[in-house]
Amino acid sequence: MIVLLVDDEYYARKALAQMIQDWEPDTIVYEAEDGLQALELLEKTQPHVVFSDICMPKVDGIQLAAHIAESYPAVFNVIISGFDDFKYAQKAIAYKVEQYLIKPADKDEIVELLNAIDGKLQAAAAQGREQRLAALLYEADEVKHELSGLDEPDSYVFAVVQAECADANQLQPVAAEALARCGLDMIAIPDRHYANMLVIRLALNEPLAAGKLSRLREQLNELIVTYTESTGKRLSAGIGGVHQDGANLQRAFIEAKTAMLHRLLCGSGKVHLYSEVVKNSRYSLELLDDMIVPLYPKIVKNQMKDVQETVNKIFELIVELGPSIYALNNACSKLIAVLNSVIETFNDRSLETKSYWERIDLYRFFSTDQIADHITRHLTEISKALEKSSPKVDVVEDIRQYVMHNYRHDIVLEDLAKNTYFTDPSYLSRLFKKKSGTCFSKFVTEVRMYNAKKLMETSPGLAVAEIADAVGFNDCSYFIQMYKKFFGETPGKSIKAKEV
Repeated sequence: MIVLLVDDEYYARKALAQMIQDWEPDTIVYEAEDGLQALELLEKTQPHVVFSDICMPKVDGIQLAAHIAESYPAVFNVIISGFDDFKYAQKAIAYKVEQYLIKPADKDEIVELLNAIDGKLQAAAAQGREQRLAALLYEADEVKHELSGLDEPDSYVFAVVQAECADANQLQPVAAEALARCGLDMIAIPDRHYANMLVIRLALNEPLAAGKLSRLREQLNELIVTYTESTGKRLSAGIGGVHQDGANLQRAFIEAKTAMLHRLLCGSGKVHLYSEVVKNSRYSLELLDDMIVPLYPKIVKNQMKDVQETVNKIFELIVELGPSIYALNNACSKLIAVLNSVIETFNDRSLETKSYWERIDLYRFFSTDQIADHITRHLTEISKALEKSSPKVDVVEDIRQYVMHNYRHDIVLEDLAKNTYFTDPSYLSRLFKKKSGTCFSKFVTEVRMYNAKKLMETSPGLAVAEIADAVGFNDCSYFIQMYKKFFGETPGKSIKAKEV
């Protein structure tokens, strides 16, 4: 703490200086004989506290208090005066003076006051660190993502704690008490996007980093137990990797959040380390893709029992195989793509328009069962809405819609007949040709050709082989042959003509 004493009485000033030094020997004490000298020292010394007499030459204590209130509002101003006069006390209050004491000052009174001010300074410093950390994590790009202005530890790590309830008021005090016992240099702030999430930055100093990480993990485990016992709600935590560069602040934060999300694969009530969960980083599983592709026609036909069983099985396999949180997110994205395809069909058929989904926020869920129920509920809602939106389409129109949405995949009429419409393939083939005026295979080719041409127009940088694959052709040569037959020129010429 830095203290500035302002009093034209030498012995009174020295007596107060001695009281302050006795309270805390490390306190830096500056002295001024009058208010004018104090004004000069204010700028040079940047004190935390000013003790000032009232009656002084040049600039008195009330004038000094007014200047401090206007120019140094963070400074604690205390007046010690021989005048027990209400008008002086009233002016002191107007200038937000911390306390008005009567000379001679009592040592116990001074110590009590200094302790109170020290507590406020520490609280303000902690709040400032929290605000700086929050700004670095959540503010716009103009805020530089570096630790200057916060502190610069040798290294640091982030931890994230999230409760299974939305009441941050329950989480904050329990967490604060538990983490205070840890005795580590921490900053803990509530997450701005999730009321039930706490963000912690721990400063490390090598070579003690490993020991501190171990203590942090133990303390978080203790916190989980304490919180669960007191609230009945489970708590999960994630600890990111160790970083030295302040520019990696965002990355370190995301690592901790990613680690914590592994509760969806391993269960809540645990502490997950990023260094452990990142080892299993498989992104996708072909088995899941094979299960997701057939969902669209089943949803359109309101076969929701099969859809629900499939969705549940997908998430059961994710937990069983435990590929990674990235694979879980990837599977969710593909299921949302199916949902959006059904929404698109609904919007095409109905006067009403439904909004598309962007993504699933995994931080809102605490188990894969919750995610499965969430997705199934919305798939059921759109399926029912689709069924009510218009008269039922006939089989041929249904097949046409299916081809237009799934031309990228291998489409076989025999499979549709047996697995979707439960009819004879030859009958379905004759029916399709009779009602549409063209055979099924030719219609599929037409859809693929028109989409190939559209892709060339919108994505000129794609190679012919990439376009062929994108519209469902495994053989590029066959694609070129069919394209030329359909449009009278090769796809390469179409691309060159577009470039010209």
